[in-house]
Amino acid sequence: MSPHPRYAEFIELLEREDRGRSIAFCQRLLAEGTVDLPTLYTEFLATSLNRMECDADEATCIWREHVRSSIIRSIIETCYPSVLKERDARFGPGPVGKALVVCPVDELHELGARMVTDFFTMAGFDSIFVGANTPMGVIESAVRAVKPAVVAISVTNYYHLFAAEKIVSTLKALDTVKRFKVVVGGRAFEEHPDALRQVGADALLEGLDDIIALRKGV
Repeated sequence: MSPHPRYAEFIELLEREDRGRSIAFCQRLLAEGTVDLPTLYTEFLATSLNRMECDADEATCIWREHVRSSIIRSIIETCYPSVLKERDARFGPGPVGKALVVCPVDELHELGARMVTDFFTMAGFDSIFVGANTPMGVIESAVRAVKPAVVAISVTNYYHLFAAEKIVSTLKALDTVKRFKVVVGGRAFEEHPDALRQVGADALLEGLDDIIALRKGV
């Protein structure tokens, strides 16, 4: 897919590590109606993380990646009022159910999960972002306390798919009053489509449309 016509402008700001102008640029795109929020997340923010290029030494590339992630995190936080506006325009403020979003233990990449949490909110769920590097016992405790309709597991690193498989099997064996769906997503599944069958989840989520479709079954 070709990049959005305004994407190059965004990348130029990120390359300069200009946090303020990067945030302002994204807010301006939304205010002008140039892009909607799902497009901003998928075609600007996610793409800028997944396709980062760095020709410097390893140490320099690492700190620059961290800076970029920090800027993207700030942009996501400033977009939350727009997330609620998108939800209300589509479905109204009443939640269809709770969605718990987690990452396996040792999975430190959380921005994809953070954006997925906002997608669940846009789709009318009461979404709860647990965060990166979440041990199984913590996930189980959260499920029992929150009683979600959906648990979403985000995996970026291919080597954490086995941990995701263990989460799925443990959650499906839980003795809970309310049953829930266990879904997965993230770059590890995008690059290895057969992994869905491996981990045994109920569905693979690739975007907002998939989450909206999921509403019908909860």
